[in-house]
Amino acid sequence: MRRQLFAIMAIALLAGCNQYGNDLEQDLQQDNAKPHIEDQQPNSIYVKNEKHPPEEEVMLYSDHYAYFLEQFHDELDVLYNHMLNGNYMRAEKSAETLFNYTKDMEGIYTPQSFEDVKELIVSSRVELNAILDDLPNCDGQTDCDNAKTHTENLTNYLVTMEHLYEAKINDLGITS
Repeated sequence: MRRQLFAIMAIALLAGCNQYGNDLEQDLQQDNAKPHIEDQQPNSIYVKNEKHPPEEEVMLYSDHYAYFLEQFHDELDVLYNHMLNGNYMRAEKSAETLFNYTKDMEGIYTPQSFEDVKELIVSSRVELNAILDDLPNCDGQTDCDNAKTHTENLTNYLVTMEHLYEAKINDLGITS
């Protein structure tokens, strides 16, 4: 008796599932037959840029800052390699180069909309000063722990500067 009841339930269930599958297939066919048109508004960044294009000084600073980030990233990679290889004399020269990059960037006129970016540059110089103070004392692998920690902090600053820059150019409607 139980087997017969189970067989009847299974047949009813399969028949119901098959009908449900057919309904889905028909719905998909109907959806594919109709053209898909959305009433979509244009991207707000482009609309903002068309109505109020960024000022020339903002555009120039943005380009200069992008170049700074690229240089900073490349030189920080060099600094990391020197630190990993224990070549502290070359690491010091690389840290000096990074320090000069930040000093030059800080000396450039900064539009109001990029002031928060400039604060990160100043903060990264503090880490670079610490690296430059610690590197002359390095004579073995364990003596450079502070310099390595400051180098890692510098990497965090770079990541933050890159993310903030991306958010800033999106907010300002600057497209590349």
